Amino acid sequence: MSTSTRAALLVCPASGKGRAARMAGTVAHRLRDVVDRLDLHVAPTAEGT
Repeated sequence: MSTSTRAALLVCPASGKGRAARMAGTVAHRLRDVVDRLDLHVAPTAEGT
C-alpha cells in the first residue's frame, strides 16, 4: 500500500499582500518537492484566520 503526503498552506494577508504572496510562493515551491498534494488557500482578510 502506498501512502500519499498532503499539505495545506493558508496565506493570511495581515502582513501585507505582497509580502504574504512572496512568502507563500517560497513555501509552496519548497513543499511541492516533498508532498504529493498541496492545497493553497488565500484568505481575503485577516479575520477568521
